[in-house]
Amino acid sequence: MTTQEMILKARANAVTKAEEHYKEICEGICDWKAEIEADKLTGEYYDTVDRFAYHNIMDCIKVVKRTNLLTAEQKQVVISELHETEEYKRTVKMAARLFTEHFVKYKEAYL
Repeated sequence: MTTQEMILKARANAVTKAEEHYKEICEGICDWKAEIEADKLTGEYYDTVDRFAYHNIMDCIKVVKRTNLLTAEQKQVVISELHETEEYKRTVKMAARLFTEHFVKYKEAYL
């Protein structure tokens, strides 16, 4: 399986997981498809899909690190390609932003 195929599978699986997430949240309360459409308008749905894609990419990285089928150089190439995906970059930026906001809000407790 090529790196590109791994990335495509991670993205496709993220959409499936996001739908399952909405089904679980909306169970018996409201229509999950309508909730997805409403969240698409605000962008929250896409953030959810990005988070699931990021977790899938991290799982791919863990698998690559553990495999014995690749040399160390090949593993490094695959991992660097996975780090270059848009989902990975956006999620890392979001995590950095959240940490920064948290640190600024509670800086007195840390200093």
